[in-house]
Amino acid sequence: MTAEGRLPQIGALDGLRGVAITLVLVYHLTDWLPGGFLGVDLFFTLSGFLITTILLTGVRERRLDLRAFWAQRARRLLPALYLAVAAVIVLQAVRAPDGLIPGLRAQVAGTLLYVSNWVLIAQGTSYFDQFADPSPLRHTWSLAIEEQFYVAWPLVVALLARWSAGPLLLVRRALAVAVVGALASTVAMAALYDPVDASRAYFGTDTHLAPILVGCAAACVRLLALRHGWSSAPRSATRAVQLFSLGLLGAFVLGAGLADEQGSALYHGGFLVAAMLAAWLVLLVVLRNADASGVLQWRPLRWAGRLSYGIYLAHWIVVVYLTEAVTGLAGLPLAAVQLAVTLAVATLSYRLLEDPIRRRRTGLPAWMQTGLAATAGAGLLVATVTVGGLGAPPALAGGVTQLADALPPPPPPPSTLPAPGPAPPASSLPASSDAPAAAAGGAELAPVAAPPTTPAPTAPPTTAPRNLRLFVVGDSVGFTFAYNWPQHLTPDVTVHGSAALGCRLQPGEQLRAGEPTGNTTGCPSWRTDWPGQMQFFAPDVVLAFLTAWEASDARVDGRDVRLGTPEGEQQLLEVLDTLRQMTTQAGGRLAIVLSPPMAVDGEPRGSIRHPDEQWRITYLNDLYQRYSAQHRAEVGVLDLRATLCPTEPCSYTLDGVEVLPDRVHFDVPGAEVTALTVLPTLRTLANGTG
Repeated sequence: MTAEGRLPQIGALDGLRGVAITLVLVYHLTDWLPGGFLGVDLFFTLSGFLITTILLTGVRERRLDLRAFWAQRARRLLPALYLAVAAVIVLQAVRAPDGLIPGLRAQVAGTLLYVSNWVLIAQGTSYFDQFADPSPLRHTWSLAIEEQFYVAWPLVVALLARWSAGPLLLVRRALAVAVVGALASTVAMAALYDPVDASRAYFGTDTHLAPILVGCAAACVRLLALRHGWSSAPRSATRAVQLFSLGLLGAFVLGAGLADEQGSALYHGGFLVAAMLAAWLVLLVVLRNADASGVLQWRPLRWAGRLSYGIYLAHWIVVVYLTEAVTGLAGLPLAAVQLAVTLAVATLSYRLLEDPIRRRRTGLPAWMQTGLAATAGAGLLVATVTVGGLGAPPALAGGVTQLADALPPPPPPPSTLPAPGPAPPASSLPASSDAPAAAAGGAELAPVAAPPTTPAPTAPPTTAPRNLRLFVVGDSVGFTFAYNWPQHLTPDVTVHGSAALGCRLQPGEQLRAGEPTGNTTGCPSWRTDWPGQMQFFAPDVVLAFLTAWEASDARVDGRDVRLGTPEGEQQLLEVLDTLRQMTTQAGGRLAIVLSPPMAVDGEPRGSIRHPDEQWRITYLNDLYQRYSAQHRAEVGVLDLRATLCPTEPCSYTLDGVEVLPDRVHFDVPGAEVTALTVLPTLRTLANGTG
């Protein structure tokens, strides 16, 4: 190897960083790039390439100093991170108690210790569920993976250097380790991929290390190319190489536009392919000076690349706190304000904090800088315990299971609820003494009878409606309803919750046409997570969307439990009892949503969305009505079926707006018109009179 191994300043690499941060910004600020999160993987590949280059050239020049390497990383990363964490602590202290974010205290500590990705996994946080977990530090999962890599990979290189007779053998062995590690991580990602929520596979260091290791492998390939003269090329090929690099860049951006954030293709090798595209582009840039035909030298892109670390740290915090409710803006105007604030914060952080410390221009001796950094880190850790607004108080640090365990065990199903017989066919639905019998032909049940003549005490009348705190739980229907809630039109309503994609509360594996589908409960920790979240949010109403997933048959402990059987009903009642107790403990009232039909064209037989299976939705609605009638003081119903389907067949429209475009989920206009229509009912439920 020659002195050419040391990497010169290449402006196009800053341009690549600019591309990466632009993809991330577009992904989080707009809905234009559904796969913009691939910008993080581009960062990973660049980091692996640059760090490996530094380490291997250090070994060759006999100046590999791990302590100096880690100190340099700390000077580069810690100042802006400490500033970001301090800002979150202050903002949360100011906005508490209305802005409580369950689990944030542990996330702050995890961020400071660079293990936030594992904290998020332990909490069951979804990266792709931006409503259910609005944590301002969720994006630090990627910084945790990188820092864990910065600690482990230099040790690996140092060990390989001890066992290698010369720098060339070291590079070859490092290449082998990187390739094997990338393949192993890809296999682990595929094995742990969950189609309901892929966050475990996405957040894990073990499963998301492949892009970084591909960058490490690219650094090794570059050093071998320099050693063997592979980097030389005739001038006639320069233009072709530049055009090829532009094609690679275009392919990467196109992939960011088409990628499905939870699609199986990404988790079965797609992330590896994206990393290989990125690595190939990096190699062309540094070996052949192929700067994507000048695109990567564009000054604004290079400027964004130099500020990319600060931009990444600041942008998601700005998104969480500078919301539609705060600014009165929505859509592109809101995104423009968020972007402007992000760039301003990142610029000030870079010029006044990051760059002076990185270049040792503070005027302070090294020992004093180290002491100040240690003091700042320790102070922030102490603040995570003492400052309010960070979620669970210190007494509940370590989880909300203590509070869940304190709940009394659910009582047995009320004996007055009549148990239906075998699963009813579509033309014959169960009736009860608490609700009118269904009409012939499977027509849906009428609403439950009026409340008792002696209503529960209500709050004294006021000149304006009091603020309503609404906590939403359930599946993707509830998620789309709450995520698209028109906050700008209802400033006196605070909406939060834990609705999640594929959320089934009953145990077991879902059956379709009698066969297991592989789908199990989508909210495995709801019994331990939700009580604490409800306690800290203090909702007036807990709105439960329990429809499609709860209407399925399931295989539980090796036996099939079918909807409509005594065993199936008992299982559902146990879930309702637990939800009711959680809500009551938190001082709220449970409201169960009565669902409209979910028939969807083209659904296979055996699916609850098939027209022949609509008896399941009707059966659930009937059960929920009867349960509400027995627990009037604590439970009510929100009859979306009657709201959206006043006539048959159901039109799924309200005031001329198509509310459920796919007959299942809400879009933005649909959630807006529905929210404004049902808001008076929600206030009535909150007052205990509905």
